[in-house]
Amino acid sequence: MAYSVDLAPLTIRGGHSPSIVLHQRDGGRVAGGGGMTHRPTAGIFQPSSVLPTAIAAGFSL
Repeated sequence: MAYSVDLAPLTIRGGHSPSIVLHQRDGGRVAGGGGMTHRPTAGIFQPSSVLPTAIAAGFSL
């Protein structure tokens, strides 16, 4: 299982028809969460692989 830690503020664009911006992750370019649609991140940490050793090394700050 892949994990990611991020900060994701929700920006609401005003006007006559308020809207929000969404981001869709490309499953061919990310280790985890491909195809997921979410708020754009302000900052993200993602391990280099979904392998347990990469996750353990990446999160051992």
